[in-house]
Amino acid sequence: MFSWDTDAFCAGPYTFKLTLDSTQTQSTVSPLQLSIDINDQDTPRINPLALPVGTVGLAYPTTTLTEDGGTAPFKWSITGLPSGISQQTLVSPTISGSTCAAAGSYFVNAMVTDSATPNNSGTQGFTLQINKATTTTSVSADVNPSVFQQLVTFTVTVAPQYSCTPTGTVTLYDGQNSIGSSALTNGKATFAVANLSVGNHSLSASYSGDGSFNASNNNSAAWLQTVNRKR
Repeated sequence: MFSWDTDAFCAGPYTFKLTLDSTQTQSTVSPLQLSIDINDQDTPRINPLALPVGTVGLAYPTTTLTEDGGTAPFKWSITGLPSGISQQTLVSPTISGSTCAAAGSYFVNAMVTDSATPNNSGTQGFTLQINKATTTTSVSADVNPSVFQQLVTFTVTVAPQYSCTPTGTVTLYDGQNSIGSSALTNGKATFAVANLSVGNHSLSASYSGDGSFNASNNNSAAWLQTVNRKR
C-alpha cells in the first residue's frame, strides 16, 4: 500500500515503478491496475501564459485564460488592464478591445473562483506590454499660391497608425528654418504666417511624440508653397 498527495499534479496518466526491498522476493507476476483520481475539488490554478503584446490604437488579440482544478462553472476577475481592454463579460476569462492608454508594461492580476461549497479561488499575475504606435506628419495650407505678405494658415496634421488621437507638440519648418512650435489639438496644429519671401518654400513639420505615439518628422511629401509678388 502507498499514498500519493495529488494536490501539486494535474489530471492525466502517470507511470509508476515498483521496487522491492531487500527482504522481499518476486514469486509471481500479475498485471497491476492502478486508478488515480485527481481531486478536482481543490483550489483552481490559473495556467501561466505570456500575454500577447498590444499596440496603441490596434485591436488587442482576443486572449482566453485557462485553469486547472476546481469545480466548474468558474467566475473570473481580471484587474490592472489598460483602459479599453477588458473582459468580454463580467466573469469571462477572455479579454479583448483596444487601448489609447500610455504605452508601457501593465501588471495584470487574474482571479478565478469555482462553484464548490465553500468556493475556492486561485490567482495569477501577468505582464501586459503595450507598445507605442507610429504616426504620419503632414502639412497643408489654406491658400496656395499666395502673394507677398498675405496671411497663410498652415495646418500640421499628425495621423495615428491605427486609431486614437496623438497629443504633444509639432514644429513647422521652412526648409531648415523653424517657423514656430505649437501644441496639438485633436491631432492638428495651425500656424498663421505672413512673412514668407517671394519664391518657392518647402514646408515640413516634426512631431515630438507623447506617451502613446512615437515622434515623427514630415513623412509625407513636403508642402511646396509658392509666394508671388504683389501686383
